[in-house]
Amino acid sequence: MWTFVIKREYFLTYRDIRTYGGREDIYREARSKGIAFVRYRLEVKPRVERQNGKLKVTVKDQVLQCEVEIEADILTLASAIIPSGDNDVLSKVYKVSMNQEGFLLEAHVKLRPVDFATDGIFLAGLAHYPKPIEETIAQAQAAAARAGALLSQDSIVTEGVIAHVNEDACRGCGLCVALCPFEALEIV
Repeated sequence: MWTFVIKREYFLTYRDIRTYGGREDIYREARSKGIAFVRYRLEVKPRVERQNGKLKVTVKDQVLQCEVEIEADILTLASAIIPSGDNDVLSKVYKVSMNQEGFLLEAHVKLRPVDFATDGIFLAGLAHYPKPIEETIAQAQAAAARAGALLSQDSIVTEGVIAHVNEDACRGCGLCVALCPFEALEIV
């Protein structure tokens, strides 16, 4: 396997980059000014070592399919954004979906970007996915507008929740009566 030592001033190693809208222009400008973007896979993370008083970053480039050694004077790490550990609990309580990383999912990306599939529950910010502050603010304003539209109505018609017993599965233990949060069941 080949190893390249590249002499450039600026490198950006990344696993994922999301550039859209005006941020795509920033990405293009950075590329045009000579910043080298080196993509790596999660399974093969970059290695950092100190050699002769300098930092050496070794990363397997996904385009070149070989290791690249970068001599660095300064190494800056971006802080990671991970989903809250409580998202799985919220997902079950509010009956909302999660993606494979553990972030909460909207009802529909284009048609209902701040709504969950469960009516009356809205989504904003980093619970959704890592995003810039401007997008978080815009999403929060949209969620507040959606909630305000519901709250401004004189009345809201909802589907009724009806408790019933599956007699084929019932053993008469009474556990369902004790666990029912609506106190809708009783043993007769």
